[in-house]
Amino acid sequence: ITVTGAIGSNVPLARLSATAQTIELLGSVTTIGPQTYNDSQLILGGSSYQTDGATFVQSGSTYLTSGGSGPVDVTIDTTGNGASPNGANETFGAPGSIDASSPGISTTLDLIAGSQGDVNVGQVGGSTPLQALDVTAAAFNASGTPDVGSFLVNGVSPVVASTPTAPTPPVANSSLTSTAPPPPTTAPDNSSVPTGPTGTLPPPPPPVLAAGNTQPPAPTDNSGAG
Repeated sequence: ITVTGAIGSNVPLARLSATAQTIELLGSVTTIGPQTYNDSQLILGGSSYQTDGATFVQSGSTYLTSGGSGPVDVTIDTTGNGASPNGANETFGAPGSIDASSPGISTTLDLIAGSQGDVNVGQVGGSTPLQALDVTAAAFNASGTPDVGSFLVNGVSPVVASTPTAPTPPVANSSLTSTAPPPPTTAPDNSSVPTGPTGTLPPPPPPVLAAGNTQPPAPTDNSGAG
C-alpha cells in the first residue's frame, strides 16, 4: 500500500487501519480514533501521525524518510496536538524497530503519548541511527538503549545504569602469613621446688632404719591416745 498525499488533513478520519507486506505513507495522517498498521515494514514520509487520545499501533519495522535528500522530522502524537493531554499508548510490536532510511540524512523523531500513555518500542536506531529521539509519555519501554545522537524522555536525558560488579576478594600475601607459636618443650620453671639435673623432681630420701632392722618401722597407732 502506498499513499503519496496527506490523509485527514482537512477532515480527520474516524480511524485508520491498514494491512499489507509494506505500507508506505508519504504524507501526514490525522485521525480522531486509533491508527493501526499490520505489516512487515512501515515507511513514514510525512511530518505528523496524529490521533485524538487514541492508540497508535504498528506491528513491523518502521523506517523514517523524507522522500528526498532533505532532513527528516517525524512526530507521532496521540494527544491530538494537545487537545487530549492524557494521550494514549504508542506501540511498535515485534520486532518494533525504528530506523532512519539513510545514514547520511539527519532524522529526528518525536513520540508524544501524553501524561497517561506509554511508548513501547523495540530497538531504535539499531540499523541506521537517528539524529535525535524526544519522548513525552508516562513510561518509555524499549528493548535496548536507543542509538541516537540526542535522547530525551520528558525533557530529561535518561541515565542508563550499569550493572554492578562484585568486589574482588583480597589476595593472600605469603610473606605476611603467620603461624601459631610452637608449644613449650619444657615444664614451666618453679623456683620454689628444687630440681634435679635433668629438670625433674629429686627422688625422696630413703627411710631411716634402726640398727638391726631390715624393714622400716611400722607406723604407731595413736588413735587410743589421750
